[in-house]
Amino acid sequence: MTAYTIAELQAEGRSPEILFWVGCAGSFDARAQKV
Repeated sequence: MTAYTIAELQAEGRSPEILFWVGCAGSFDARAQKV
């Protein structure tokens, strides 16, 4: 499976069929901030 960035798709004039957003909740987790 090939995963493209939004910028790559837009450069080709395409849009994604599916957008997988992993989120940023880890930045608020004290355990993750130590990594």
